[in-house]
Amino acid sequence: MLLRDLLRGASSIAEKTEEISQQVLPEPVRQPLRSAIRAIEGESTRILGAGVDIEQIRSAAAFLKGKSGNALDAEMCAKVLAFAWEKTRPAEEGSRHLVSETLLALHLASNGENGRRQYERAASVFLVLRRSNAAGSLPGFPLSSLDRERRAIELRLFAYFIWLLSDRAASIEEELRLLTLANSLTQAFGSEILERISDSEFLAAQFDKFSKYLAISEIPLEAGGADACAPMRESARNLRWLVYKFEERVRHITAETGISYLIDYSALAKVLTGWLKSLLEQERPRSEEKVAFVGFAAGMMLRELLCENPAKAVSGSLGTDASTPANFWPEGYLYVVFCINVRGMVLEHDYHVEQRPGETIGDIGTWWSFKENVEEDPAMAIAFLDHFAGADPQWTVPDLFRNRNDH
Repeated sequence: MLLRDLLRGASSIAEKTEEISQQVLPEPVRQPLRSAIRAIEGESTRILGAGVDIEQIRSAAAFLKGKSGNALDAEMCAKVLAFAWEKTRPAEEGSRHLVSETLLALHLASNGENGRRQYERAASVFLVLRRSNAAGSLPGFPLSSLDRERRAIELRLFAYFIWLLSDRAASIEEELRLLTLANSLTQAFGSEILERISDSEFLAAQFDKFSKYLAISEIPLEAGGADACAPMRESARNLRWLVYKFEERVRHITAETGISYLIDYSALAKVLTGWLKSLLEQERPRSEEKVAFVGFAAGMMLRELLCENPAKAVSGSLGTDASTPANFWPEGYLYVVFCINVRGMVLEHDYHVEQRPGETIGDIGTWWSFKENVEEDPAMAIAFLDHFAGADPQWTVPDLFRNRNDH
């Protein structure tokens, strides 16, 4: 633990040394110094990059939830938090902000009591770490007076907490995707989270709220399942459920068309959290508008997907037959089919309305128009999704919700 902290510090010093040498040293002197710095960074990367395993993440989560209070699990929680810190480091930050695993462990061990409910305990632990100054330019010293620096560190720590408070994944790869979702979710709602971040009761409620967006208990929620009576529109706000359905749709289209896709999970996380934030900012629809609002929400999802483009077609009959939508625009086709699929599931499950996509979904002329229009105005995706789904599109100001009765 102490060795890992020393290596983090060494990497930071090496990085700063190289920055200074670029300005004051001649090239013949800089070259051997640069080689030495690369060696330090390489060894640091090798040791710090060893990572953690599933059981270690489970132990850290158990400690944070109050299911364990022993010192070993406190140390494990510190190691996992430091691991998350390295994995989510913004590229532009470099080693400017460090985290001390040793300080984290010391403060976590002092908060081993487990008599509270898990979100209340998590809030208590968070506030202890917030005061510990275990992360920053110089861990252990008070943060600078710059509010921006403090806010950035607090949001990263909040993201790690909702990651650990959510249900565990089955593999390290899935855990890293979950961590990416947690980080993106926190950044999207940062202003709301920071509003009262020193308030224990507020924090507990926020941990409860945001970790539920990452819950796995509702995956998959299908008709006839254990949770078949629960509203599917609630599952459609669950980010892990949406990732699951997106991956499922990718597999289905690959089997159907032979086109393979590469998913950028960071971009997909940005899509889903941006969409969720936009959705929650909308006024709650009246009862007679709820069916129409499902279509509007699906259209907003399509808009976000087209803007961020989180999937890339990498193999298959690309460009060989532009007469089919899948080959004409593989990524656009994936996004439309995904959004129509989720739209139809919610309409059928929650409102007993059958979605009837029109012939336009297979019409290549419509797809040409769709692609041209959304490149000029991404909001047109909302109208075109209604068009493809067999509903009545709102072509004028499509991103302003108005009740539409033809579904």
